[in-house]
Amino acid sequence: MRHIRVLIVALAAALAFASPALAQWPTACVALNDIVEAHLGNHGNVGIYQRAFGDGAEAACQSDHRDDVRAVFAWAFDGEAADPVAPTPWPSTCVVLNDIVEAHLGKDFNVQIYQRTFGAGPAAESACQRDHREDVRDLFAWAFGGAPASRWLSVSAGGDHSCGIRVDGTVACWGNSDNGQAAPPPGTFTSVTTGYAYSCGIRTDGLVACWGSNYDGRATPPPGQFVRISAGFGHTCGIRTDGSLACWGVNTTGQTRSPSGVFTAVSSGTNHGCALRRDGRIACWGDNSSGAATPPSGTFVDISVGLDHGCGVRQSGALACWGSNENDRATPPHGRFTSVTSRNRHTCGLRPDGSVACWGSPAESLVTPPAGAFRSLSAGWGHTCGVRTDGRLACWRFDDGRATPPSGAFTAVSAGRSHACGIRVNGAVACWGSNANGQAAPPPGAFTSISAGRGHTCGIRPDSTIDCWGLNKDGQATPPPGAFTSVNAGRNFTCGIRPDGTVTCWGRDWGGAFLPRPPIGAFAALSAGRTATCGARPDGAVECWGSDSYGQSTVPDGVNLVSLSIGWRHVCGIRLDGTVACWGTDYFGESSPPPGAFRSVSAGWFHSCGVRSGGELACWGRNDRGESTPPPGAFTSVSSGVEFACGVRADAALRCWGFDNGSATPPP
Repeated sequence: MRHIRVLIVALAAALAFASPALAQWPTACVALNDIVEAHLGNHGNVGIYQRAFGDGAEAACQSDHRDDVRAVFAWAFDGEAADPVAPTPWPSTCVVLNDIVEAHLGKDFNVQIYQRTFGAGPAAESACQRDHREDVRDLFAWAFGGAPASRWLSVSAGGDHSCGIRVDGTVACWGNSDNGQAAPPPGTFTSVTTGYAYSCGIRTDGLVACWGSNYDGRATPPPGQFVRISAGFGHTCGIRTDGSLACWGVNTTGQTRSPSGVFTAVSSGTNHGCALRRDGRIACWGDNSSGAATPPSGTFVDISVGLDHGCGVRQSGALACWGSNENDRATPPHGRFTSVTSRNRHTCGLRPDGSVACWGSPAESLVTPPAGAFRSLSAGWGHTCGVRTDGRLACWRFDDGRATPPSGAFTAVSAGRSHACGIRVNGAVACWGSNANGQAAPPPGAFTSISAGRGHTCGIRPDSTIDCWGLNKDGQATPPPGAFTSVNAGRNFTCGIRPDGTVTCWGRDWGGAFLPRPPIGAFAALSAGRTATCGARPDGAVECWGSDSYGQSTVPDGVNLVSLSIGWRHVCGIRLDGTVACWGTDYFGESSPPPGAFRSVSAGWFHSCGVRSGGELACWGRNDRGESTPPPGAFTSVSSGVEFACGVRADAALRCWGFDNGSATPPP
């Protein structure tokens, strides 16, 4: 450690007087040493005293550094604090600060190097700031008029949240925390891993702590010390100090029945796991229905498994993947890699130059990493995070644009599963979001109404005929001829109301959604869902048909509605007095509407939204992606999709919300 003592003094002096200070000021020598090593980029030295000396780490650190840092940090080492001499005046420019640090390092030849090279003026200051801004932002940002950026040691991307370890060893999490998975305990950690709705980490003493959902014991680790840990969907596996494996949590497919032996790395997938033996060979266990637990032969230096596949880095640096090859997830790119990370359906690898390559998902945004060099990566279910070489975090996520509507004036909007469409004031249709089946590519011409389904969209033309586009595997986008007054697109089928009030449906008879023909008689309102359809008669009587596995087709007694909307497993409608009635599942409160009068209501996946009589919006139900947090203001209509919703404002502008749980937005 002797090689860093002089620089510690320089950095320590700067830290002692610079503002702002660290969020959690170090109170021990080992913590201070780790911070300085991280700032120097010596990440292999972070935690070196703890690993080398165990319980004697603090004494060893103080023995090495006491004389060097007594003047500044004596209080942290139970000594009497001396009065350090600060530069007078304290430097307010980069060039002066640089000269002080260079002098502390003994590099006298670099003192005033900027002034000699660029002249004693603004050019020297500009060059100095350009060279040092990122390197010393944490320490000296105040001198450059900027804000300090966080530095991180590692990061783990989970289902709908992420966690990372800061340079001081504390854990910070962000994203959904419905089960407390983004609320880590205090203390310092050497490793952190995120599963689905829970997280685990290894403390500096080697013990494991978990937080979040404890379903099936996933957040109840065994006692003892660990050196490696990996959380999957609902189970976790770790490597003990003797190299043996221990797993806990969900065990539906044998994913916690790990093999014996000595291991150096472990990775937990959805229903299986794999680990590297000491000789570099891979051992896997658990679900093997897709071949994910049948790894290739040979020796490897890194390994990571996802939903139904796995990938590893061979000793040569080449990648090898196995298991399901849907969307080429088991077909890695060529070239040399240093590490690999898999989760769910996609994988990312780190090349020797720090660049990132991702593959295995049809979502372009998920497999298009940002530019720049990284030192570590972690793939989540719908996002990926990495630690850059300068210690900053960068995350990117799956974003099909469903919650990003176009500008302009609109008269109507309809939200589907992963896309939405709206009618402009001139009658033209604009769609956004996923276009995997052409559902967001409307034909030209005018429409008077629109309905977005799962993978297709239908609309009514001014002549009352229907035009559909998108997925047509079951004929759901092939409407019959004739006139219609309304149309509603469901999962794999579509239904419409004729001018005489009768209902006509086409597409797949999914779960008896239209029997295959709907009930006879006239309807005033209609809504097609995933596997069921509901309609309101002219007198307000409601009839539903199709699947009733969640009670969505069992209309409560005495319910009469003027309009209604069916979601995935629940239904909501407007009573004659304007209040809302809902039935079906109520897992997240999606069938528990607020009191008051409403103009309209729309049922989504596990949430619902409505326009109150005054024009303001109200949403209820699941909100882990912000889908039940509507914007303020007056609206004329609203439509709920899968994890998002869209509405037309009183000024005809579109607003969408949801589909962002914050898992890809790390804290500052």
